[in-house]
Amino acid sequence: MTKVIVSDISVDNSVIKEITWIFDTGQTKSIKLTEQSYKALEDFFKPKKQKKKPADAPTLDEVKKYFKEEGYTEDTAIRFYKYYTSTDWYDANDKPVLRWKSKAISTWFKPENKLKQDKSKTSFFES
Repeated sequence: MTKVIVSDISVDNSVIKEITWIFDTGQTKSIKLTEQSYKALEDFFKPKKQKKKPADAPTLDEVKKYFKEEGYTEDTAIRFYKYYTSTDWYDANDKPVLRWKSKAISTWFKPENKLKQDKSKTSFFES
């Protein structure tokens, strides 16, 4: 098993990090890094933050039903579903879609996507 030792060395009023690897064969290798380089290397090897997972994705039928209930076209529902399915339910800013109904309201529920009202029907009060 390889052993790694990190030590601080003071040189000209600055701190230098020395990293030494001691291999099973008895050989050693060492490098000296400035404090800033050592920090950059340490940051590079830190585990990355996990992205939030999107909420459970709805089915196409659920999306169609919701859009219809809200008065929007099936075509819009299908485009919404295909778009977010293709991005694994992440939005354009690479943020997870946690509440798909809210996302539909804020970005897809536009007047041009509304169902067309049948003009031939008249109301009770029109003669």
